[in-house]
Formats: sequence, structure tokens, C-alpha cells
Amino acid sequence: MPSYRGKRKRKWLLLIAALILYGEIQTLYSVSSTVAQNPSLNPPVLPPVLFADRGDRKAYLCWDPCPEAAFGKLRGYRVFIRRGNSWAPIATVSPDRTEWTVTGLENGKTYTFTVAGLLRNGAETERSRSVDVKPTPLSSPTLQTGAVSLSFGPYHEAVSHGVVVRWADGQSIVFDEDIARWRDWQAADGQHLLYPTPYGNGIDMVKMDVHGFPTIPQKTKDHPWLGDAYTVDYTSPARDLHDRTFRGLVSSHIDGERVTFESWLPVEDTGWARWTAIRVWQTFWPIQKKIGETLYIGLARKIEVFVPSYFKWGYQICLNDGFGPEGERKNVSLYYAHFHSAGIVDFSPSWDITQPMAGTPRRGAGYHADPGCLQAIPMGFLDWGSGNLIFVARQLYHCAHIQFASYPEEGHNGVWPNLAFDCGEAGRRFVVDTVYYLYSSPKISRDFPPVPQRYTDAQLHFLWRNARTFGFKPAFLTASVYTGTLDGQRLAKVGLLPFAKQLAKVWHRNSIDAFAFWHDFWLSQPYSVSSKYLHDPNYGANKEIAMMCRQLKEEGIQPVFWMRGELLTMSLPLALSDRFWGGDPRAEEYQQFPCGAPYLEQFGAKRVREHAEEWIRRDKNGEWPKDTPYGWVPMSMASGWFDDQLYPALRMGRLLGFDGILVDGGFGGLEGVDYTPLLEGQTKEAIPCQPYWWRFYRTAAWLGYRLWGECTTAWLGGFVAGAGIQHDMPDLWWLSVGNSYDRPSFVDEPTLEHRAFELAEMSPGGMLDGLGGNFLAALSEHRLSEWKDLPASFRQELATAIEFLKKYGPPKRIIFVNLRPSGTKTCTPPSNWFTGSHDASFTYQAWQWDGVVWVTQDGRHVPYPSTP
Repeated sequence: MPSYRGKRKRKWLLLIAALILYGEIQTLYSVSSTVAQNPSLNPPVLPPVLFADRGDRKAYLCWDPCPEAAFGKLRGYRVFIRRGNSWAPIATVSPDRTEWTVTGLENGKTYTFTVAGLLRNGAETERSRSVDVKPTPLSSPTLQTGAVSLSFGPYHEAVSHGVVVRWADGQSIVFDEDIARWRDWQAADGQHLLYPTPYGNGIDMVKMDVHGFPTIPQKTKDHPWLGDAYTVDYTSPARDLHDRTFRGLVSSHIDGERVTFESWLPVEDTGWARWTAIRVWQTFWPIQKKIGETLYIGLARKIEVFVPSYFKWGYQICLNDGFGPEGERKNVSLYYAHFHSAGIVDFSPSWDITQPMAGTPRRGAGYHADPGCLQAIPMGFLDWGSGNLIFVARQLYHCAHIQFASYPEEGHNGVWPNLAFDCGEAGRRFVVDTVYYLYSSPKISRDFPPVPQRYTDAQLHFLWRNARTFGFKPAFLTASVYTGTLDGQRLAKVGLLPFAKQLAKVWHRNSIDAFAFWHDFWLSQPYSVSSKYLHDPNYGANKEIAMMCRQLKEEGIQPVFWMRGELLTMSLPLALSDRFWGGDPRAEEYQQFPCGAPYLEQFGAKRVREHAEEWIRRDKNGEWPKDTPYGWVPMSMASGWFDDQLYPALRMGRLLGFDGILVDGGFGGLEGVDYTPLLEGQTKEAIPCQPYWWRFYRTAAWLGYRLWGECTTAWLGGFVAGAGIQHDMPDLWWLSVGNSYDRPSFVDEPTLEHRAFELAEMSPGGMLDGLGGNFLAALSEHRLSEWKDLPASFRQELATAIEFLKKYGPPKRIIFVNLRPSGTKTCTPPSNWFTGSHDASFTYQAWQWDGVVWVTQDGRHVPYPSTP
């Protein structure tokens, strides 16, 4: 599995050790075990993802649409309410509509809702997960219009035409009518949290490049990190668009405690600027959440747009706002955990700092799944000691980029999350997303623990939220290893059943309960075999694979196979050849059940070649893609590639007995738009990639798989090939992401402290490195008696973790016992990665604690066995 940055040598075996599989979490879909074990030959149209908010005698419902709607497969959606033991339909809406407000409800009474998609063939999808709403009396905010003076911190700003909105909970905002952006947010404790000086537009619409990715961002004196924009710079109070001059605000209105600002956003393309604009709706309302024991009071901000159908080739919607106490960056630190790194970034210095992640803000990993979006990491977290601010996107239907930066060298203050959403919808009004801005301080929350506790509470809270929302089943790793090459020919010589029998004995003895096969089976390369393999569980090697899975599972070993969805693991010339020899070692050398080479030599990748123009992601001009990750072919996840190859392989894997998928490149986001369906005349617009990436994962979960891969932590999935925290660390105490083959922190080297999830060193060269390959070699060379078990202390540690996790399940919360400061330390960021030309160090607060209490899902507090 090549690393995202391509720095790692190819390694072909993943051994997952001590993988703890729990019982099902709350049922999210009405899927019976029969359906899961014997699914249809056709992929299901999964239900919408439903969200709800309370109102005064009403309930606000909204949902992520079924991605199949873009292809005309839906005729609408139907909303249901629970009445007794049955569901009653209360509304039917068009396929372009994804919201419904239920009125006439009784305050204080709990109502339960669900929604289903209506298919063109007359059938319904399964119903979405149900949501509960308890309407409550709410006070409408007050609105005051006119000139507003903003005087706080170092700022003295004048807003000529402003709208001051004041809510009953003490929060207020100032919305600037002229430039259609909020200029001030005063929290319930009186703290001003928004940088008030305009820097670029409040919202921008950015172009996609020829490949379908956001154009490369730049930062200037005029705007923050931003790609090539359609939007006209309108930071001046009045925009002169030749034939007319107008203010941004069109109207504002109140609905209960919600306030909506409707505005124009002027745009231009190919030199046309006159009379050209998009419509934007920004709806604000107050929210409260208790995360752990900390109360957060903040605002929800729903962004809707109407883009003329001319812009059917896709675009990015960017939110440009800076935040901090009194609108400043002073003492503000970002805490983050990420695929390649985890760390603390101090934004106080007087030079530009950009959070170290892959790429630049608002730009992800291209054709490769994206590690830096809110689908892959659950939140953004800023802290300044006396307060903290959390950023979360709710719907996550569009790839949601987040990467923090400061701009002092451009003359601006605050810390900017640089939120951006990749969209393709044109010719209709739609919801981009709803952003939660959650703020807490000692004045707001009686319980305001030290930042390690608050960060960990928030991380777990949003991990669980995303897992439940999208239907992912939690799987936790206590140890894993990335080993050397698995010799497929050697495995074929040993035989699957002898291998499985011996493996089960040894793994059980060493407290290891899962094995992930790399490229050994056709399931990882379904294009390399006859289509009979995808449809007949008794065909060819399928019978032997099924027997192997049964053998492993009888001994308590969970079988897992490798799969990659967004990329075809061969070059474009080979994919388009009717026959070839060589060039695909996965199918020829490592895949031996059956060997893929004979089929490819005779037929090539037949199904891919026959549907190349439909299945392969093409450039806007119709040309084939270039400069792709690893020289592989990017595939359209919205095409028959999913229906014809991926879904049948997933389905057959379950029928053969596999319990999990090792998702190489398994990040939660896929950026940009896909031009292929538009080029083929299947859709009216370029389609955002993210919904179809979600469909792949949601379908796998629907089939009953546990999903493991590189960075599935945002869904409470297992994390392989290293750990972001290989252990809970005394300095970097957050829950895992990051990869240990690149050192996971900028803050010293991690040391073993208390390991709550992952109990063993998991990087190459660690205790388990090479274990699987060494075992196979010993077995094939008839010297298995020489193969050494893991050290007794290590086996005991794994066994303890297994028993503990089986008994108590995944934690709702982790409490650090006697959490306290342990002095300050100095961090020197390597290679000036995010400090530009500045050589800089900063100090940070280190922490220590005496143990961890595991809060179970039913509320029990159980001390976790510490292993210092």
C-alpha cells in the first residue's frame, strides 16, 4: 500500500493484530441479517441521511440526498412520522428538495421522523435512520438595522448599513448589508470571536481545473488562500458592475429563532460580469451541546446557494472568516490529529502560519482520497486557555476542506479555518452544508477541564456522531503491523487451508484475532478474472476461499481482504489493451487465488476496456487523465465501475465469509467533481465526488463489513499501518490518526504513557514488523517449530486489552484521572513546513495523569488497566 506522499516503499502484507470486533451499534438501516448475508445482485439505493432541529411547535428536517438522484433514478422523497408502532407518510417532495418543516406540533412532546427515497420504478428505498425532535417554546431574536460601530480589542470598525441580531441566550451578530458578510459575533459570555475587518469576500465561488479539482490556491493582500475565483472582489461598500450598483443584501427574515440573510454574490466568467450573480442564503440560529461535561454555546450557519446552470462544470464554495478572542490570533493554538502528523500550532507569531497538512488550504489530494477534510478528521479545535472554539460541518455531503492559517504578513488578524466545499449542483437552490461554531469558556460551562480532556471529549463525540450518522460500524485496533511482501506463489504452494489452520493456532496463542490479506485474492482486482467469479460463490477458487474463511472464523480469526475503490491499479495503456503481458504485479505475482495473469494475457481488463469512456474519470475536455497517483487509473465512483465491479466484489466477499475490508487510501473524503457522467450525457452537470465515495463506504457497511484502512478514524473505524497516537501520549494526548512511519508529532518524540486503544508499537521496525511474512516463510519451509511467539508480556498485554474491550465495548468518553500540567516544553517545527522562511520555536504546555477511566455506552465508569 503506497503512502499518500509516496515516501514509503511498497509493502504487500498487512497483519492486523488484536482487532476487536464489537456487537452492532444502534441499527441505522432496516437491514435484516438475511439481506446482509445474501444481498441482491444489484447495488441498493441507500436511504438519505437525515438530520433534524427543534422549533417552536415545529421540526426542521433536512437530509443528504441519494446520489442516484443526479442520474434521474429518483422521483422524490417521502417523509414519515411515527404514530404508535407504525410510520405514517406526511409529505412527498421532489428529488431536488432536501428539506421539510413539520408544523402544528405540540411543544414538550417528542416526535420521531424518517425519510425514504422514491425510485422511478415505484419502489421506495429503505428508510433513513430515525431522528427524534422535541419542539420547545423559543424566543425570536431582535433585529436592529442602521449604522453600527464595532469597538472591541484593537478594532474600531464602522458598518454603514448593518443588521444587529440578538438572541435570548445572550449571543449576537452584526451582518453587513453592503458586503453580505457577518462582521461580529459576540458570545454568550460577552467575548467577541470574529475578526471584524473585511479581508476578501465573506463567501467566494472558485473554479475547478481541467481535472475537476479546485484551482490551486494563493494568498494575497486582497484575499486569503483562494483558487481562481468566479466571484468579483466586493470588499468595497458598493460594487460597481457597470450598469448597476447594488448592495449585497437582498432581504432578511426571521423564522422562530432562525435568521436568514439572502444576498447577491456577483461573479464573472470569460469577461462577462454585467448582471451576473449567484444567490446565497445564510441562516443563523443558536445551538447548545454538552460534550463530555463541558457546555458549548454557539451558532449554526446553514449555507444555501443558487448557481445558474451555465456553471455546470462545478465549483468550490469558500467561507472566509477569521476567529479568536476579541478577533485576535494571540495565544490561540490549534490542536489537531491527522494522517501524517499530529501536533500543536501556535498562531501567535507575527508571520504567516499555515497548518501543516497535505497540500495547501482548500486543495486536497486530487484523484487520491483526501486526508485533510472534515470527512477524514471530525473537527477543527482552537484553544486559548480561557476559551475554545470547535468547527464542525454537519451534512458532509460535499467534500469539506479545513486547514487553518493566519495572515499577519498580509496585514490581517485572527485564525482562519479556510472552510471550502466542492460542489457541482447548478440551476437549483441547494444546501451546501451547515457549519457549527461551538464555543465554551469557564463563564459558560461550570465544568471547563484542561484542554486535553476537552479535546479528547470532543474528538470522541464527533467520531461517534459521524459513525452513527453514516452507518459505519466501529472497529478498534489494539495493535497492528505492516510487514514485508507476502509471496503469493509461496502461499499457493502451502495452500489456503493448511495456511489458515496453522495461522489460526498461532494467532490464537498470541492473542491476535484478525488477518488482512493483501493482493492474494481476485476480490482485490475483480477485473483480472472472469465475471463468473463475481456471481457464483462455487466457481473456481471461490470455494477454496470460502473454506479458508470458515476455517479462520471457527478459530476466532477475522478474515479481511484489500480493496481500493477510486483507482484501478494498473496504467492507462494496459487498461485500454485487449491483451498484455506484465505490468500488473498485484494480479500476476501476488494474486494467486486465482492468478490474474492468464486472464489478462488473453483478454486484458476486458470489462474496464469495454466501458472505458464511461468508467474512467476524464478531463473536462474529454481527454484521459494524466499525472495520476502511482501511475494508476482514476475511476468514476458514480459509474458502472461501482455497479459492475466494486459492488459485486463486495457482495461476493461477504458471501464467501470475509468480515472486513482493508481500504487502501481509505480516507473519508474525495475532492472535486467528476466530469465523466456529464461528458457521457448521463447527468446535466458535473457531479461532486464525495457522495459517491460515501456510497462505497455506506454500501460496504450495509453489507455488514467492518471498514479498516488509512484514516477511517472519523467514522470510529480501525486505523492500520501505524498509529497517530500509537499510544495516548503525555504530550499529544488525542485519539488516533496520523501515521507512525512519518513521525506523528512536531512535539518531541512520543513516549509510552497510557495506551488506551493501541497498545503496541505499530510502525515498521516495531515489535510485530515482519511477523506475517516470517510466519509464512517458516510454514512453507517446514520450520514452523523455529518460529517464535511474541514475548509473554506483550501477549498478556494484548489478551488483557481483548478481554477488556469485549467486556465493555468502545468508550463513549475517556476521563483522564488527576490530569495536571507537567511543565512547558519547546517545539521546533521541522523544515519550516508551515512557518515559511522563519526559523521558529514555540513553547507549549505538557500534561500528565495517573490513569484513565473508560465511560461505557451505558454510562458505567470503569478504570482502564494502565500499561505505563
